[in-house]
Amino acid sequence: MLNTLTFDHVDNLVYPPTDYIDMEEYYNQRQKIFKQLQDLDNLGVNLLKDIEEGEIKNKIYQDIIDYSRNNYLNIIDRDYIMNNAQLSQTANLIYQFLCVDGFNILVPRIIEHTNVQNIEQFDRLLFHNKKDINYIKKQIINNISDIVNNLLKLQKFDHVIAEDEHYKELINRFGNYLEMIDFSDCDTFLTNYLRPLLNKYFSQILWRTLTPIN
Repeated sequence: MLNTLTFDHVDNLVYPPTDYIDMEEYYNQRQKIFKQLQDLDNLGVNLLKDIEEGEIKNKIYQDIIDYSRNNYLNIIDRDYIMNNAQLSQTANLIYQFLCVDGFNILVPRIIEHTNVQNIEQFDRLLFHNKKDINYIKKQIINNISDIVNNLLKLQKFDHVIAEDEHYKELINRFGNYLEMIDFSDCDTFLTNYLRPLLNKYFSQILWRTLTPIN
């Protein structure tokens, strides 16, 4: 007897399962994201938000977490995140940190505050602070904290902005960077992300320091 739930009598075709993934579409969308995440190309723009929520995006979320965990950041409780409602939130947060805000805001602030003008000066700075194993970690955390504090100060001058959705999302996002991302292994972050990013975009990043967030 035919199973009418899975068999199309008219076209004589089997219906795809509910968790079916169009692999060609998945690879196309994944390639766009990993040009940013892996190759550090096209940074500063959130391409992930343009992908429709669903099985393809969930799979890309998992890829983002796995790649970031293996190459950039210490992400704990991977199995819990992968099988939990936190998957979307965590993957989006990591993606925006590495592919959007890192390039647009955080790294320019680090360059500005350390007062380095080229990649050679950055390398010398690291050499001079090599005994401080938490040097990069402190730079990251201090600058994220400064961004959050400066955003909060805006409320003193403009009470209306406190109700602005984009403003609230920005504060929450940078606050979550401090709470949810583990910067304990900054050597990996420095070697695989920060140093290659600066080597590739130093002149662009230096230009961005002309208009810091304050």
